[in-house]
Amino acid sequence: MIYFSSLFAQANSDHIEYNGKIVNAYNKFDLKGRHRIKVKFLSTNSKYVQAIVLSLVNFRGNVYLNGERIMIKKTAFPKINFWQDTAPKEFEIEIDLSEGSIGIFNGADPIGDKRFCKFGSDGCAMIIEDLGKKKIYHCNDFENDDDFDDLVFEMEVLN
Repeated sequence: MIYFSSLFAQANSDHIEYNGKIVNAYNKFDLKGRHRIKVKFLSTNSKYVQAIVLSLVNFRGNVYLNGERIMIKKTAFPKINFWQDTAPKEFEIEIDLSEGSIGIFNGADPIGDKRFCKFGSDGCAMIIEDLGKKKIYHCNDFENDDDFDDLVFEMEVLN
């Protein structure tokens, strides 16, 4: 099997058809304004700690977790990791987006110390069940397989 990141590159796209399903590298949100989003970890099935990654692209705004502002590092590619073993099983984030977009990725800790989160490369990919304002993400971590059960989570835009 070839890594999903290679299949995305060959297709020159952030999504492909694989075994009759649409597989995505990530999910992009560009909802300008203030929005509340409910996030829920549904399951994990990996030997690596999994994460929901918010990648902030050209981001101007603020992100709040359960009402508390999250400090965003001033880096070229800022991101926020919500680790499945330390984040609440269910939580709300509020995003006040005036510029840019947010990429939703699945990530994993290949080393075991959470200093590095591998996302958007190798086997990382997701199948997204679109249920309107609610989406269920079936994720494959960086390993070269296609089980899409390493991380399953739900996101719902509340407003």
